[in-house]
Formats: sequence, C-alpha cells, structure tokens
Amino acid sequence: MLVWTALLFLPAINALFDVVSLQLSRRFLAKINEDNRYRNILWIVADVLVAIVLLMGLYGTIFLSLDAVDRLLFPAVELFTVARWWELLWQQRDWFHPEILWLTLMASTTLIVTGIHLVFAFAHLFVPLWHRSDKEKIAGLIGQIRSRTAAHPADKVPEADCRALARAYYFPWEHGIVLGTLVLWGLGYVLYTFVIRG
Repeated sequence: MLVWTALLFLPAINALFDVVSLQLSRRFLAKINEDNRYRNILWIVADVLVAIVLLMGLYGTIFLSLDAVDRLLFPAVELFTVARWWELLWQQRDWFHPEILWLTLMASTTLIVTGIHLVFAFAHLFVPLWHRSDKEKIAGLIGQIRSRTAAHPADKVPEADCRALARAYYFPWEHGIVLGTLVLWGLGYVLYTFVIRG
C-alpha cells in the first residue's frame, strides 16, 4: 500500500491539479488575447487567486489523504509524519527542507503553468502594440509590401521588408516579455520576503 500511495495515488492527485491549472490558464490566456491591456489586470488577479486556491487544495488533499491512510489502513504504525510535515510547511515555512522537498516539487508543477501565464499577462500590459504609432508603423510596412507585390507580382518580397515587419511586430513583444518576467520576479520576491517570511 505504501508503494501504491507513493507511486500512484499521490502522482494522480498532483496530475489532477496540474490538468485543472493548465485548463484554467488556457482560458485566462484566451481572455488576454480577446481583451485590452487594462482588463488584463483583472485576469492577472483572477489567475493569482486561482493559483492560491489550487495550491491550498493540492496541499490539503495530500495531507488529508496521507492522514487517512495512516489512520484507517495502518493505525498501529505511523507511515507518514503528517504533523511534522505540516509544521515544516506552514509554521516554519521551510519549503526546501529535505523532508518536504517532494511536496514543494509537486506544488511547483502546478504553479509553473500559472507562472508562464502571468509572464504573458504582464507582457500584455507592457507591449505597446496598442499604441497608435506602432499600429501605423506596422500598417505602413504591410502597405509597402503589398504595393511592391502588386507592382511586381512575379518578384519575391524582399527579405529586408519581411525582417522590418517582423521586427516591428515582435520587438515590442520581446520587451514586454522581459518586463513581464522582471515584474513577476519582483512581485514574487516582495511577497516571499515581506509577506510569507514576515
């Protein structure tokens, strides 16, 4: 039973929460693509709240399941030191302690999906593609390519024009992703240092 719990039951619980996290993050990403940069703040807050709920649900399910295995199946033997793990996790908040490192790794698989989504969400806040000047620049480059293609339909589109269009579109995205990642790291550091660790 111990082997089944460690190799099948707990990974199944973690996989369930990973699937839920992935599906919710996909829905939030779809919302980000549909909405403007200001409404994306709402989806960022919602995704953070969902991530917290999923994390609490994952840990709660794991601890309750292990406690149930101990109490119901092996009442005479303490296979899982649930109380000790809970103390390390919540009271001491030593998440990288060797005894509970596996719990932290399980939680990280759920949070990685949310973290990737938050990077893109913050990127949407910083990407200036919605600015009029950027739209006009991209529209102008597209117009030049279409004009040259119409004038010389047998010729290929010059590589320089394609590079200029790609640069005009993706350069703001690159900046947005970098800024989004830095903001996410900064907020995570502040949250961990001043709120979680106290």
